[in-house]
Amino acid sequence: MRKIFIASAVAAVLCTPAISVSPALGHEFYGDTPFVLTANSETTQTFQLGSSDWIECSKLELTDSPESGPSPKLLLKMEKYTTCIYNHPSVSELVKTSTSGCALTLKSSPLKETFPLVEFAEGTLGLECSLRFKTTNCEIKIKEHTPLSEFGWENTDTVLGEYASVLFFRLKGMSYEVTTGCGSNGTNGEYHGSIPLQGVIIK
Repeated sequence: MRKIFIASAVAAVLCTPAISVSPALGHEFYGDTPFVLTANSETTQTFQLGSSDWIECSKLELTDSPESGPSPKLLLKMEKYTTCIYNHPSVSELVKTSTSGCALTLKSSPLKETFPLVEFAEGTLGLECSLRFKTTNCEIKIKEHTPLSEFGWENTDTVLGEYASVLFFRLKGMSYEVTTGCGSNGTNGEYHGSIPLQGVIIK
């Protein structure tokens, strides 16, 4: 039930500009371990490519190395996607992916508190390099995206040594290229999903 509540809450925060939020108070990321941490998504990762094409991946594995002290930036390195399908008119194809060490960059400076919904919203994030998805006949390239999109954040455990959080994100206005005959190029792509993170919270 908590997962449903949080997911609904973040959708409201990210998609409804009318929600009031408190002013930014210099929030930053705090890690409780100097080691590299591994995180796995619990929800489907979806790349929407125009009105009728999309890529769905059942799982995303990534690593992060949070600073032990306050930091205004968090880098999440995408290691691999699992079971990805490219859906385009009348066809669904299994996809091979290449993350090439791509990372999501999160910046905390614009964060605002949004109680009683998710704890924080209006952080910015971006994709630091291109992602490539290949089928037998098609190739889709998701281009680098500057940190203009938004993320929401929920601290789920704030006990030192047991830090845990959930990241909710939606990258909008992404540029992408698709092999001729497999789809159309565009600049209106979206990538959204959520990822539980161990060892890091926001204060």
